[in-house]
Amino acid sequence: MTVYHKHHIIPRHMGGTDEPDNLVNLTVEEHAEAHRLLWEQHGKEEDYYAWKGLASHIGKEEIRLELARLGGRRSGALGNLANMSEESRRKAVETRKARPCGYNTPEHMALMVERSKSPEIIEKRKQIYAEIGHMQGSKNSQYGTFWITNGVDSIRVRSENDIPKGWYKGRKMKR
Repeated sequence: MTVYHKHHIIPRHMGGTDEPDNLVNLTVEEHAEAHRLLWEQHGKEEDYYAWKGLASHIGKEEIRLELARLGGRRSGALGNLANMSEESRRKAVETRKARPCGYNTPEHMALMVERSKSPEIIEKRKQIYAEIGHMQGSKNSQYGTFWITNGVDSIRVRSENDIPKGWYKGRKMKR
């Protein structure tokens, strides 16, 4: 079975959007090659790490650290506006100006958490999740899997796989 990734023709870090005309389905190998070409053409570190990660040349932890480093270095008062298109930059500035001053304060966050617990909001969330099938059935990332352990290690396997000798169903938590 071939696995396909959605690739942004114009990457989001360069102002690309999630619009359908900016997305293309590529195999993992094609996706890695696309980011290699973008890196060679534009020299953006985001494309370098995407290429290396997709090609399995570097691990997820190294990618996370490097992208965090990039984000920290490049973000200012308005975030990463330097790599955005003029339209995206304008929308970002308008959105940030429209927010009240105390938008991300602990008080505001507490208020939002409290609102999210109201029966009306809970019912609305359940209804929306049911409509879109959020985390239900095959859309659940754990669907069709279970944990097995040998008493020391635990791994998750697909339900169609047989349990290897010396392993049994369950999970051994590390302390």
